[in-house]
Amino acid sequence: MIIKKHIYLSIRILLTLSMFFVGIFFYNNLPNIIPIHWNINGQIDRYSPKNIAIFIFPIITLIMVIILRLSQYIDPKKARYETFKKEWEIMQTVITAFMVYIYFIIIYLSLNQSQKIEPLLFIGMGVLFIIIGNYLGKIRQNYMIGFKLPWTIANEDVWNKTNRLGGYMFVIFGIIFLLEAYFLWNSAYVIFLFMLLVIFVPIIYSYLLYKKIKK
Repeated sequence: MIIKKHIYLSIRILLTLSMFFVGIFFYNNLPNIIPIHWNINGQIDRYSPKNIAIFIFPIITLIMVIILRLSQYIDPKKARYETFKKEWEIMQTVITAFMVYIYFIIIYLSLNQSQKIEPLLFIGMGVLFIIIGNYLGKIRQNYMIGFKLPWTIANEDVWNKTNRLGGYMFVIFGIIFLLEAYFLWNSAYVIFLFMLLVIFVPIIYSYLLYKKIKK
């Protein structure tokens, strides 16, 4: 009954535990130094001893799960979370799943260092943005997630319309990631351009909308 009531939290905990299990399972097969960071061109530019990297990523993910879970209780607008409770639970779970996915990529590429990270990373990013984009428009005013701007916090209608537009932009950005995973068209420039659009189009739109409402 408790698990059913907290099904999404249970999934997040299981996902995080899977990182520990997978890391321990592959530990002896991994090189002593494993890649943990890639530059904008997809080249490895940072390594870490495996005895640190294999355990630090699951620990960071576990801390993130706890922080996201507790954040709604310290949010000044915590009462609003009841209006999008399911959406917030799903988003937390998807973010956790993405962290697990990145961890699995690191292990896979540690065992197959000739493989490129971009296709694998872009697939994960694409799915992440598409799912979050589908729920972003249902998120109501809060200080944790969404387009938190002075004018969206000041006006609920501006918040709702801005995050709805942001949700559409996220979905489009996610599709771009999936296309890049296959075609790899000057990925760094394409991703950077669309990232700017995803950030600034909703911001500009929300400001203009707020000014219009205040007239």
